[in-house]
Amino acid sequence: MVSGRGRKTEAVTPYETVERLLAAAGEDMVLVGGQALAFWVLRYDLVVPEGVAAISSDTDFLVRSAADREAVHRMARVIHGRALFPSRRALTALVGQAVLDIDEDEFVNVDVIHKVIGIAQKAIRARAVRATIGNASILVMHPLHVLLSRLTNLHVLTEKQTEKGVMQLQLAVDVGREFIRAISYQQQHLGSATRSPIQPYVSEVERMALTDAGRKVAKRFGIHVADAIDPSSIPAGPFWERKWPQLSQFMSPSYREMFAPPGNDS
Repeated sequence: MVSGRGRKTEAVTPYETVERLLAAAGEDMVLVGGQALAFWVLRYDLVVPEGVAAISSDTDFLVRSAADREAVHRMARVIHGRALFPSRRALTALVGQAVLDIDEDEFVNVDVIHKVIGIAQKAIRARAVRATIGNASILVMHPLHVLLSRLTNLHVLTEKQTEKGVMQLQLAVDVGREFIRAISYQQQHLGSATRSPIQPYVSEVERMALTDAGRKVAKRFGIHVADAIDPSSIPAGPFWERKWPQLSQFMSPSYREMFAPPGNDS
C-alpha cells in the first residue's frame, strides 16, 4: 500500500467492476497477479476450493513505465475513487493505486505496477494472451507466467506465505496443466508436427520445479510445480525414457502414482 489504511481491509472487487477495469485497460496494460489467475481459472472451468470467497481481492495491472500515472488516474475514474502514489524516491514496483473506500472497514484497491518479481516486463508483455471481455480486447498474463509468479511470490514474499498464497499456487498449477492439455488437444485434432507441441512447455515447467524456489516451496508447502505436467499427454519415447525417472520425483506422490510409462501401466 502507498499509505496506511488504518485497520481497513481490502474488499473483494465485484466482477462487474473488474470487467469495467479491463475494458478501460484495453491492450495498454496487462492483467497480472491474482485476477489473471482468476481469469484462467474461469476460462478452464476449474473448481475453486470450498470456502474461498475470491481468488484475489484486488486487481493488478502491468504498465510499461514507472512514470505512467495516467494509468492510475484512469483506473481511479473507473471505480469512482482516488489515485494514490508512492514517493518518487521510493524503490517500488508500484506506480500507484486506485482506491475506493466502501465503508469504515473496507476499500476496493487497484494496483498499477511496472514490474513483476522474477519475470521481465518485456517478457510478460510479449507473451501476454489477447482475450475479449464484452467488446473490449485485453491482454492477460500467460498461464505459465501466472504459475511462475505465484511460485516466486510464495517463495520470496513473507506476506504471500499464507493460506491464500498456497491456494493461489495450487490453482496456478491446475491452470498450467489445463493450458498444456489444451495445446496437446489442439495439436491432436488440428494438425500434426514432427516435434511435440507441448515439449517446450513441459520443459519450462520442469525448469521451475528444479529451481531453488520449486524445491523449497514443495518441501515447505507441499505444492509441487511439476504437477502442472500431464504425462498422459506425452506419447512413448524419449520423455519416458530420459525425463520421467527424474521429473517424476519432483511431482507429489499422489499425482506421480497416477501415471506409468506406456507399456508398464498394468
